[in-house]
Amino acid sequence: AYKANIFSNTAAASLNAEQKEIILEDGTVRRYDKILIATGARSLIPPLPNDCPERTVYMRTLDDSRNLKKLLETENMSS
Repeated sequence: AYKANIFSNTAAASLNAEQKEIILEDGTVRRYDKILIATGARSLIPPLPNDCPERTVYMRTLDDSRNLKKLLETENMSS
């Protein structure tokens, strides 16, 4: 089971990766083990030549992250 804290509509001021801390805009400091920052922005899909469109993943939704996890578990993504 996963334990996750979700902070909606909360602005981050800075991130200290060495200390594993995120400092929120109001000065609150939160420690983390792993962090996912979702900005809510739409993915920019650049006009790139793509030889492997099935291995190109754009993150926007929770389902997108689940699809990426599934892809990483089933495919050799080292190259």
